[in-house]
Amino acid sequence: MDRTRNLTYNGLIIALTVAILYFGAFTKSKLSFLAIASFLLAISVIVSGIKGGILAIVATDILSFLLIPNLYYKLVFIPISFYPIIKSLAEKRKYSWALKYAYFNLSLFAMLIFGKIFLYQNFSSTNLPIFIIVLLIFELGFYFYDYAFTKFVFFIVRRIF
Repeated sequence: MDRTRNLTYNGLIIALTVAILYFGAFTKSKLSFLAIASFLLAISVIVSGIKGGILAIVATDILSFLLIPNLYYKLVFIPISFYPIIKSLAEKRKYSWALKYAYFNLSLFAMLIFGKIFLYQNFSSTNLPIFIIVLLIFELGFYFYDYAFTKFVFFIVRRIF
């Protein structure tokens, strides 16, 4: 695909992703909008490759920080936005599921630490059983997210190529 078409696709994907994130910031189903936004960034990785995908993701993250008013929403989107790159690189390895779960858990842990230090200083994780149940729910949710993501990528690849 030529460079002009690549740039056009990425520009449209970035604009649409930021618009979806903006609308999602004002709804109750924020996670759905975050997932849809990451699906759109996968199109950029498919069309432009890893380097073009990274540029689109960084541009989307910068624009979202400038335009979206909800700080927590923006901070959660950063690790989700890089998932198409991680998935693309992990799928080429033998234990792709382990790499994807490692990325998810590291991102979740980083967000928890960041949130505890900077956002919720009074946060207490003393109720360990509830914390473990919530963590397991997140793990299960990530499994379904990854499954839907894989189906979306296959759908897009069949349509584009």
